[in-house]
Amino acid sequence: MLNDGFVPTVVTYGAIIHAYCLHGMVDEAMKIFTDMSSASKVAPNTVIYNTLIDSLCKNNQVELALSLMDDMKVKGVKPNTTTFNAMFKGLREKNMLDKALKLMDKMTQHACHPDYVSMEILTEWFSAVGETEKLRKFVQGYEVSAAPA
Repeated sequence: MLNDGFVPTVVTYGAIIHAYCLHGMVDEAMKIFTDMSSASKVAPNTVIYNTLIDSLCKNNQVELALSLMDDMKVKGVKPNTTTFNAMFKGLREKNMLDKALKLMDKMTQHACHPDYVSMEILTEWFSAVGETEKLRKFVQGYEVSAAPA
């Protein structure tokens, strides 16, 4: 494309990143993402971040997915419920409860509401670890990561 004088758009990058992720080639997708942000100066959107975060979590790279959420904030890209759900799934697999609680607070701060997927993930996990009270507070819109008084 570049050799033929075509400039890739965010949609073009999104399609390529999605294709790499679908085929389990997350490292390649991350290379495209890095190139997109630096060399091409095309800003990533929420869809691209969601694709990468979901794939990273599915490939047991939860810490890298969390760092992408930090990158979203730096770049002014707002996470949505899909972003948080992908992270919740990844955090559940690694049993990273403290990080999930902090993420739940971020979700509330972003005025991003849990959907049925969020509730399915969190209800199953929090019931298993005896944290249903924190889940109840989250649903009501209260902070859950602070230590109990």
